[in-house]
Amino acid sequence: MSEMAERAPSSVALESWPSPLRTVSGAPVPALAFGLGTRHRHVSDDVTANALRAALHAGFRHIDCARFYGTEAIAGRVLAEGLVPRRELFLTSKLWMTHHDDAGVAESVNASLAALGLEYLDMLLIHWPVAWTRDSDPADKARGVTPRADVPLVATWRAMERLVAAGRVRALGVSNCGVAELDEILGSDPAVRPTINQVECHPQCAQTALRDACAARGVRLACFGPLWPQRAAAEGGGGGAAAGSARVVAACAAAAAAHGRSTTQVLLRWLIQRACMPVTTSSNPERVRQSFGALDFTLTDAEMAAIDDAGARAPFRRYNPLGWREPPDALWFAPDDIDASESRPSQAQSAGSPRVVLNS
Repeated sequence: MSEMAERAPSSVALESWPSPLRTVSGAPVPALAFGLGTRHRHVSDDVTANALRAALHAGFRHIDCARFYGTEAIAGRVLAEGLVPRRELFLTSKLWMTHHDDAGVAESVNASLAALGLEYLDMLLIHWPVAWTRDSDPADKARGVTPRADVPLVATWRAMERLVAAGRVRALGVSNCGVAELDEILGSDPAVRPTINQVECHPQCAQTALRDACAARGVRLACFGPLWPQRAAAEGGGGGAAAGSARVVAACAAAAAAHGRSTTQVLLRWLIQRACMPVTTSSNPERVRQSFGALDFTLTDAEMAAIDDAGARAPFRRYNPLGWREPPDALWFAPDDIDASESRPSQAQSAGSPRVVLNS
């Protein structure tokens, strides 16, 4: 083995939270996942591979993938190096919207397993709770209008359950879902209940109401975009959201100085102490290693409150697909201090181009 391919050390002591996730060996999954999302579509395969190697060496054991990201084959090559035994890893993938029908679910999972070089997935998520046709006009897609397929959410869930029964998948969950979708699945008497709901979450999009509603249903929030305030503050622009992001970063920086940590670690830690599981990423190996340090310190109540307050003063949501909902769900991507009516699209918006960024 090369120096980078030497076996990674065992994962450090994990945050003691009631995680519903376990590896096939029975070990709890760290309260922090490493994502191979769309950020990695803009760098070379070698950069992504080195970032994943750094994550495994740092102690990450939950790797978050999706067919849409186009990075599963890269992950498969790194996993084949044997840095960490398969039984100590937790691999998640997601179904894209064009593969919600029975054949599409099986096709997507088989393709993910082939790319990753695995015999089973630990978790399969519905990427977005909307089914699209596969043969839509590219011009429509360019305008942001894609014909929906007549595939009920519960039908997709049943197809996923069959893969659990076949041993191809161990657990199921959803992504970008609100209470309405969860209740649609839970109300169908599922053989396998959803475990995770992965949504955008950070101090400016705290998702407290959705987190609590999910918890009441036995579902844990996983959180993409945990570092968005940092990026928004760096990009600036003078808008209210950017100014609010700067206040969030300042509150995190103050806590970071008190603990000898980084702002990144504090943003991740804020989520962990809210019983959420951040899905973070970076193409920089040093930043990847730094991120895993969010597991071994604790923010004070005052520090948590300061970050809460800074985020609540300037709600900000990067991904906003409310245009898909008819009507929109008040508990879906709505920051806690925004009336849902403020986020609802007009009928014209609902009928036309959805207000959405399809990168998450």
